[in-house]
Amino acid sequence: MADKRKPEGRITIESTNNRVTVELFPAALFPGGEQCDGQYRVRIARRWLQSTGQRYLFLSYAEVFGWLISMGEAHAPSGAPSPCLATPRPDLPKGSPVMVENGHVTPEGVRLRDRTFTMTEPFQGVDGQWRVFLVGRREPVCVKSLF
Repeated sequence: MADKRKPEGRITIESTNNRVTVELFPAALFPGGEQCDGQYRVRIARRWLQSTGQRYLFLSYAEVFGWLISMGEAHAPSGAPSPCLATPRPDLPKGSPVMVENGHVTPEGVRLRDRTFTMTEPFQGVDGQWRVFLVGRREPVCVKSLF
């Protein structure tokens, strides 16, 4: 029996010899997702994005786009991505105060840091690294690089 659910959004990623479609389905369409406002189940190239130990994986828009960015950093899009979701999600809620190195160094060799806040909960890329979007940064930052 064919699935009657319709995606709320689609993203198509094209290269010269490949095309991958990413579909976003509202979490409310799936068991356990009724209370997950603003979260989506993701289907990539007709395969559901899944996590080990969970039947359904729900992500926010920021997490989906962060995952796509990290996927692009790791390798070109493929027909069947296989994220490494074995390590547990770090306990870093949205809005947490953090510090991140800003690339500046004092004459004494001390690395300077910026104080900021997390804009998303951590999400994991295909390389297995947990990342998070921060206030004032355009690209996600590895959680292990935060202070």
